[in-house]
Amino acid sequence: MVRQMKNMVMLQRYYIASARELVRINGTTKAPVMNFAAESMLGVTTIRAFAATKRFIQRNLQLIDTDAGLFFYTNAALEWVLLRVEALQILVIITSSILLVSLPEGAVAPGIVVAAQCFLVIY
Repeated sequence: MVRQMKNMVMLQRYYIASARELVRINGTTKAPVMNFAAESMLGVTTIRAFAATKRFIQRNLQLIDTDAGLFFYTNAALEWVLLRVEALQILVIITSSILLVSLPEGAVAPGIVVAAQCFLVIY
């Protein structure tokens, strides 16, 4: 049990560091997209005058693809941690259910057992 807790703490630290780095990188890729869009809107007449519309559209799509890729990795990391949290939640619910059912008859009122299970499932 202690070893599992150490592993979970290690995974938590790893996830937090990775999530912070992904959010930071996501922020650095979002800024060029917004900056490029703002500059393109301000210089739309110049872009059209030099017939560079296609080049600006391609550059904009390239920046959006880079940003979307990092957004995907951020969501994948979030799903990774949610999967582990839900697995721990299921483990707690199953363990408490087994313990509550295995208690001798009359040790705990049935209403308390139901309330405990409802509390675990809700939270």
